[in-house]
Amino acid sequence: MRAIVRLSSALVHCKLAPLRLELLNALEAGGDIELDAAPVAELDAAGAQLLYVFCADAQRLGRRVVWRGAPEVLPHTAATLGMQALAQQTRP
Repeated sequence: MRAIVRLSSALVHCKLAPLRLELLNALEAGGDIELDAAPVAELDAAGAQLLYVFCADAQRLGRRVVWRGAPEVLPHTAATLGMQALAQQTRP
């Protein structure tokens, strides 16, 4: 069973609450989680932190996170913020 979460175009502080709930539901569902990141065009520190913590929680729970269509803004922002694990996961 694989949960699919489609990320929005703007992963910024004021728009993260619905995504946070969707990510929590995906973790609770069990199994692998696919993040469709193709729509992402804007990412701030809060958005990167949410994704970083989500990936760490998924790993801790033994869930595999599969990234699909991650644009350059994801690894670039993650690397700039010192989130090397997230930067590596989102590189094509």
